[in-house]
Amino acid sequence: MLRKFIFHDVASGQEVILPVTPSSYQVETGQGVQVVNLTQFGDYALAGFPSIYAFTLDCMFPAQKYPFLTPGAQPQPNTYITFFERAANEKLVLRFVVSDTLVSREVLVEYIRYGEQDGTNDVYAVLSLMPYRRLQLTSSTSIRIDEEVQGAARTGDAPTVTQQSYTIQSGDTLWGICRKFYGDGTLAYKLADYNGIQNANLIYDGDTLKLPEKSLLTGG
Repeated sequence: MLRKFIFHDVASGQEVILPVTPSSYQVETGQGVQVVNLTQFGDYALAGFPSIYAFTLDCMFPAQKYPFLTPGAQPQPNTYITFFERAANEKLVLRFVVSDTLVSREVLVEYIRYGEQDGTNDVYAVLSLMPYRRLQLTSSTSIRIDEEVQGAARTGDAPTVTQQSYTIQSGDTLWGICRKFYGDGTLAYKLADYNGIQNANLIYDGDTLKLPEKSLLTGG
């Protein structure tokens, strides 16, 4: 399956899909771990707070209509360069999504480095992306129960879900939300339909999702 690498300008709503799918990508998630040494006891690792790690993408902005371009892509390198330069210079927050994966996070463009190399006028670029974290004033979760949950029955490792609402947090994906509440990430697209979301890969911090009973999504 051909992945789509999508960049969505959170403020303006402008969306750009890379014209050529990168051959690889790698993102990191982790926490700051502090190692302390206790006299007579040795080293101990102390869990810290979530850390952020920059990552890069190797991109091609074609000047010609190649058969391997993503659908709808235009052979206009300057269009893509302008978008990412503006994102970097104006400190825009972008939602970065890799279709049909768990990757959906807000990022800042740390820098873009680009140039030509083979006389075709195609532009090859490196994007450095830094995950964006919004300042949280409270550590409490934003889950509100709309209807009282009766009983504590469980299906496998997934909790029984009656009608709830969930406020989307930074780093959330529909796949991850469905895996957490229903024990099945593949329900993401049905949950999107239930909430009237046209693109299951694009959800936004602060929006509220309705979480129906699982049977309403599975038809069971």
